[in-house]
Amino acid sequence: MVLEAHSGTLVLGDENCLYPQTFLFAEQGKLSVGHRNVFGEGGVTFKTSAAGESLVVEDEGRYNQGATVLGTNRLGTGSQVLGSITVQRCELGAGESYRHPDPDRRGGVLKGVGAACGLAVYRGEVMNGRIKQDSIERQTVYHPKG
Repeated sequence: MVLEAHSGTLVLGDENCLYPQTFLFAEQGKLSVGHRNVFGEGGVTFKTSAAGESLVVEDEGRYNQGATVLGTNRLGTGSQVLGSITVQRCELGAGESYRHPDPDRRGGVLKGVGAACGLAVYRGEVMNGRIKQDSIERQTVYHPKG
């Protein structure tokens, strides 16, 4: 695990779980992480590198398996980035924790491989597989309510 702030600001909340191969870099701009997130099973990189960038990770999210989040993004409460996805200028809507039993109430999810640029995935939604705007589905497709 590497936490680095050069001329940027890195704020890390409480009770976060950071696995080996987790890299949080604030070269410039601001990287702000809330509470009770899980980072890095399989490695992740979160990085701001230009003045004025703001990468916000709210609470109780999960980010793993090679996710790379660069520059200005907002990852709302309960959001997830699962897989080898490069995320730039995206918003994942806030919801309940990724552990919540009702998937329609969880934060937005990116899952799979590819590049996500300028996308918005809202509460209860998932973009699964090859990342592209027209592939958004409801999370209940994968987690039916019982």
